[in-house]
Amino acid sequence: MNRFVPVLALAAALLSGCAGSSADYPSLAIRDFERNPERFRPPDPEPLPQPAPLSAATRARLGPLVAQAQEEHRGFMAAVARTQRAVNGARGAPIGTEPWGDAQVALADLDSFRSRTSVPLGDLDRLYADTLAEYEEVTAVAAARNQVIGLVAEQDAILARMRAAVR
Repeated sequence: MNRFVPVLALAAALLSGCAGSSADYPSLAIRDFERNPERFRPPDPEPLPQPAPLSAATRARLGPLVAQAQEEHRGFMAAVARTQRAVNGARGAPIGTEPWGDAQVALADLDSFRSRTSVPLGDLDRLYADTLAEYEEVTAVAAARNQVIGLVAEQDAILARMRAAVR
């Protein structure tokens, strides 16, 4: 018990420093100026400036890039039937056999078309980023880009389905 006496005396001395007159501290009651909530409302934001019109040079690049992607997509779609025949011939064939190899070559050809379709998509991605950075109207660039993204996504789905059939 004797060893706790110094600790209790120290605690009492420290706590007595916390006790004081409430007149020394401000009241925590709501003050008059705090009663009006309109006073604390932030000002209305300023409207954002409108983006500049899309430059003629950028607009002129969109059509050829989309046309290039569409041309490669047509080539891809034309090769799908041939590839599907090779994939069907390789169903259940062991890895390394001739039918499996034929299917792999046909799938690689489709991959080439898909890669060539992606080239204009890369250019459209760059145009999209540049248009945003220049704070120009981006709607036409986004529409062209989304169109090519759709073509690439369709090709990806076809390739995934075919690859799953020959594993």
